[in-house]
Amino acid sequence: MHANVRNRAPYAAAAKRPASGAAKIRARFRAPRSALHTPTSPLTPHSSPLTPRSGISLLELLAVIIIIVTVTAATIPTILPALANRRVREASRMVNVFFAGARNRALQTGRPVGVMLERFNGLSDAAMTLSYCEVPPPYAGDFSNSRVVINNGEITSFATNDLGWQGMIREFDLIKFNYQGHVYQIDVVTPKAGFVDSDLANNHWKLVPVTGPLNFVPPNSPATGVPFQIFRAPVKLSSGSIQLPEGIVIDLSASGFDTPDNTLTAPVSAWGFQSAPAALISPATQDTSPVMITFMPSGSVDKVWCWDNLPVNNNPKPVWRGQEPVTPIHLLIGRRELLPLTPTPKNDPNKADYNWQDPTNLWVSINVQTGLVATAENAVPKNTGDTVYQQLLDVRQFARESHTMGGR
Repeated sequence: MHANVRNRAPYAAAAKRPASGAAKIRARFRAPRSALHTPTSPLTPHSSPLTPRSGISLLELLAVIIIIVTVTAATIPTILPALANRRVREASRMVNVFFAGARNRALQTGRPVGVMLERFNGLSDAAMTLSYCEVPPPYAGDFSNSRVVINNGEITSFATNDLGWQGMIREFDLIKFNYQGHVYQIDVVTPKAGFVDSDLANNHWKLVPVTGPLNFVPPNSPATGVPFQIFRAPVKLSSGSIQLPEGIVIDLSASGFDTPDNTLTAPVSAWGFQSAPAALISPATQDTSPVMITFMPSGSVDKVWCWDNLPVNNNPKPVWRGQEPVTPIHLLIGRRELLPLTPTPKNDPNKADYNWQDPTNLWVSINVQTGLVATAENAVPKNTGDTVYQQLLDVRQFARESHTMGGR
């Protein structure tokens, strides 16, 4: 035992001696035993800059990119229709809430307030911007004794030299005399941007009766004139407007209201809130007359301002005026590419040519008695070979039923 200890002593002493310079250099560059036998991994920290690193080749990277592009291209046709349908639903919600806000304003202010559907510039059968509008107070002249002179069914002058009407009174505004009796519509030959010409001496206001006999001519007034009241069309308010999502419109050509026997109104050029007929505007201009729907302070619908055929001397004349509908008003929320003026027939029974043939579109309907707004799905026409009138009667079926059942 003691001999073994003594035999090891020289070795232990040698181990404690300081290493020579050459030994230190060899120890510095000698790799540990574990490093010689442990396989390298791209996730394992490298103990030496000389250890080889692993990576992705350019070919592998290109393969991944090709897979991503292929999957994306395959899913886009599925995603796009869903996004369009979502925009239609969002637009219908915006329109619904905006009309409800106009009705609430009328209830709060005690004055007729409504919504103006502004025709899109260059596409007059589409509305993408909605604004609040208000019916201004009647204009009775600049003075307490203001008078107008009537001669041969026309207003020829203001007996009291009023000037406030210039730039205020529009063609088709309504007028009443002596605060009673018949109501007439102001008709001029050459309106300027919708307003009557300030040169009244050379451009008299023709009076077209809208109540009573259509051929009634008002009696001539004395030279001193008669009192009057002019009921102006709604004017746009400076606050409160919305823009529908991109590509979504209110299709004015298919929107409108039904007559009491559930047949469509037929204003001017076709079947809905369409633009003015070409005979009234020059080819270089677009009809910018809006569609306006106003609510009374009681909450019910007051009037719908749009183009209509008004019989004058037994001949229908297109006029832009306020009408009092007795059936619900229907607004079709659809796509811009399916407007009547823009689509290209696809001859595909599985694809719609027009907005009223697309079952994914929605109707926003307004009950004229209560002013309540409801959203309904678009029905499919029973026969696409029917006339447009019959197709619209078919597709408005759910919109009518939504009001019959109290809306939703």
